[in-house]
Amino acid sequence: MGPWTAVMVFDIRGTVPAPVGLHLELARGNSANAKPGNDALSADVLRSVPFRQMVEEAAQRVPDLVRGSEPLRERLQARRFSTPRDYAELAEVYAQLVGEGHRSPVTILARMYEASVNTMSARVQRARSEFGFLTEGTPGQSGGALTARARRELRGKK
Repeated sequence: MGPWTAVMVFDIRGTVPAPVGLHLELARGNSANAKPGNDALSADVLRSVPFRQMVEEAAQRVPDLVRGSEPLRERLQARRFSTPRDYAELAEVYAQLVGEGHRSPVTILARMYEASVNTMSARVQRARSEFGFLTEGTPGQSGGALTARARRELRGKK
């Protein structure tokens, strides 16, 4: 796929994950070096997206998305963020997306949580500033890692 990264969004509410969206973006660091014509989004790029592999991987990973007895999809559908645990889980998913190199993790979170980008951005900021669950990133860019405090919250220890 050259300098392109494909992110497939899945609906995990059913028994089998169903693809509901596909995002193609220049991989982190490549947008500044993109050459007109050479790095264009073309039919060849679209044909190189490994759709079948992505769907198969998602089907294998769904069980990994379950924490304890409460499936991730049920937590996502709750939509209310009221406890530190809620924000720690959000920070965990955000940090994972950043670590995987996604350029717009807040946009992906907004789709996952069925919320607006502004709402998710505010929630990520609250997880970072009020709860201390994410390290500071570079201003104006996605970034930040999960803190020890967030890990303790996720383990159920204060």
